Amino acid sequence: MTDRLPDTSETASAVSSPGEFSTGTSGDYSAGTHILARLRQSSCSVSDLAGDVHLEPSAVSHQLRILRHLGLVSGRRDGNRVIYSLHDDHVGDLVAQAIYHVEHIHLAALEARAARPNQTSGAQGSR
Repeated sequence: MTDRLPDTSETASAVSSPGEFSTGTSGDYSAGTHILARLRQSSCSVSDLAGDVHLEPSAVSHQLRILRHLGLVSGRRDGNRVIYSLHDDHVGDLVAQAIYHVEHIHLAALEARAARPNQTSGAQGSR
């Protein structure tokens, strides 16, 4: 079996596809993002990942297949199990930046919503 790296359009499509990459969401992040964030801490097996990200092992395996295809994770055999890790430190940096960016945007939206004046009370008092 030969692995080929996906082209840019395949990567963008897979990451943005709700039916593939974000299956089993928890909170605001996709299952794939949770797995990448967990692997950023240390390498581990499917069963360890499943427990840490609160997903069934089959769902974790599915996400890992996608993440491997995208070149974001790699696996090495350790006896009868596979230990997964991020492809390199660059992937970890990208994950951290992406999560920070989403949290920053979310916080800015909350602050903008809180700063918005209550429009219904102002309209009644002007008559």
